[in-house]
Amino acid sequence: MKIHFLITLFVLNISTGFAQKTKNEQEKPPTQAEMREMLEEFQNMSEEDKKELEKLGVKIPTLKDIPQLSNAKLVDAWEHENRLIPVRNVAKNASILKDVPLERMEFYINAVQKIVSESLKNDEKEICTKAYNYIQTLSKNNIEQGNMAMGFWLAGKPTIALHTLGQVLLTSPVDDNNLSNYASMLSLLGGQHLAIPVLNNLNSRYPNNSTILNNLAQAWFGLGEINKAEQFLDRVLLMSPKHPQATFTKAIIEESKGNTVNAIKYIKTSIQAGYSTEKENKLEELGSKLTLNDVTLSFKPGPDPLSLGSIHRPDYPTNLSELKRLKPEWEKFNEACDVKLNKLQIELIVVGENYSKDLNKLAAEDIKVFQQGNPLSKYTKVPMLAKKATLAMTEAQRHYDVRIKHLTDEFIVLTNDLSKIKNSHKRAVPEAPCKNHVDIENNYLKKYNERKKIYDEEFLTTHKQYLNEIGYWSQFTSLDENIFESIRIQFLIDWLLKNKEYQPLLYSEYESFECVDEDKNQSQWKLSEFDKVACKYNDTLDLKIIKFYNNCSRMTSKLDLKFLEITRLDNFERAIDDEYESCTIKINAEKGIGTFEKGPLKIEATAGVSIEFELDRDGIKDVNATAGAEAQATLGPNVGKKAVDVTIGIEGKISLISGKTSITTSSKINGLSNSKIVELN
Repeated sequence: MKIHFLITLFVLNISTGFAQKTKNEQEKPPTQAEMREMLEEFQNMSEEDKKELEKLGVKIPTLKDIPQLSNAKLVDAWEHENRLIPVRNVAKNASILKDVPLERMEFYINAVQKIVSESLKNDEKEICTKAYNYIQTLSKNNIEQGNMAMGFWLAGKPTIALHTLGQVLLTSPVDDNNLSNYASMLSLLGGQHLAIPVLNNLNSRYPNNSTILNNLAQAWFGLGEINKAEQFLDRVLLMSPKHPQATFTKAIIEESKGNTVNAIKYIKTSIQAGYSTEKENKLEELGSKLTLNDVTLSFKPGPDPLSLGSIHRPDYPTNLSELKRLKPEWEKFNEACDVKLNKLQIELIVVGENYSKDLNKLAAEDIKVFQQGNPLSKYTKVPMLAKKATLAMTEAQRHYDVRIKHLTDEFIVLTNDLSKIKNSHKRAVPEAPCKNHVDIENNYLKKYNERKKIYDEEFLTTHKQYLNEIGYWSQFTSLDENIFESIRIQFLIDWLLKNKEYQPLLYSEYESFECVDEDKNQSQWKLSEFDKVACKYNDTLDLKIIKFYNNCSRMTSKLDLKFLEITRLDNFERAIDDEYESCTIKINAEKGIGTFEKGPLKIEATAGVSIEFELDRDGIKDVNATAGAEAQATLGPNVGKKAVDVTIGIEGKISLISGKTSITTSSKINGLSNSKIVELN
């Protein structure tokens, strides 16, 4: 337990100590002394605690790990970090080729590929070559090859994706969607000046394509040409007002002008199209808070996700005859509840043990990952859809709090009403006939239990809805299935206890009187097994070289085994690991739905089944699966506009939609940012 605490403390200190602060929180840059003080806290651990961590393979950082930077350099870095608009790059802008006609595009791509290849190390070139050769063996055509190249981008290997897609363009007929994605990759990796000639060519042939116009806007923004960028952004927003990337970049420009209200409006619109942590941080930086109305939920709970409705209680007796029949049934019901409660308590212990068993090992492994340069370990990460789920839970809690306040007031009224019923209950004189006693007691039972039943049912209905709502959203908030299972079991225990607590009056001294008629009605109560909560939000994207599976709590990816045999997983993971600011990837399924319009896939395209991925520098942050009207007609009435079970294969159409590029992070493709093409051979 102590080790668990130490690891948790260590991870939280790392993740919070180096977290990026907002403008309001950090008004001045950290000094070298402050950075040293942060690490000195770890050095002050007791030797016993250090040894416990070392046993798990956790290395405590030392003061030697701090780069020797002067305070002046830290100030310069901080000011650069807080820039909103890129500095206008005159040299890059001047190097842009004015016109690259389609018949010369192959020569241009070849020139760009030489720049990319010359910037790679030998082992990086080797894995890029292996990747391209392998996808050729899997694909039927250049469309599938381009889609597989996009798989590398989604897998967090943009440079492999760029090099591979460039080779596809050079060795097969040019596909405009591949060409658009290639230009977008160039722009996102710091080669905006190299992307613009390609985008200009596409724009001349598809003048009203929102993807091309957005990618041009993002490229010009990255070069510091804000006026040009805005002209393209405004055209995009006329066609697609909720464009996830155009609205975000527009927000940054508005912020730079001091138009905070407009900036907040654009960011909220961008978040509705695709959530990311970066967008939410920017929203908070501007003084606003994210609410449930600001996000898009592609999923919602059914009427009874925890199957709490599997409990059917006995009825409330309203006379002595019913009391004689129902009292034993309530006793059996309570006994059945106790059996289930005991079983659930045992299950809860097992789940807790399963969760604790590997926790220290997992934490230690993830701290190592953090020390190797990963900005967030798996231990500190949250599930992709957790933010949306948390907002929904907060709203459910708010609604429940209002209902509970109402029920609290109602309980006071109930107590007074039951007290009046008791006080007004006058029994017959002892010598009165049996029937008189029974009639008076029946009248009392009827008034008492009918009044109590109204309140009990209202409370239990409200509480069931609350448990179902919170329980449903909880499956989106943890990467560990044991945590959700623990929550589910605790909610079931609570539900059983509430069913035992809220029950009718089941006692009368007259229930054994001989003149009480026998009630021959059949009992209807039932206590069925609780079903497991099955996640109904499942997306599958199969790009052959890699498959992505997304469900309620996690997204997993699986690389093709033959590809791993060729490249080796450790080589693939080490080869190239780039960062880029933000982008959206839209993927439409073509097979069985119809054909696409010509040109790069647009964000506002509604035909077919699609998946949209929102990415930032830490990877995939949001997934929205949708089905347009045409797809709904093809797939059937049970597929809504927001689909919850989508599978897309390699035959679909993929579009990489650029976002604003990082001001502070230069491309890891050395030479790409400062390269230029003088002429085409």
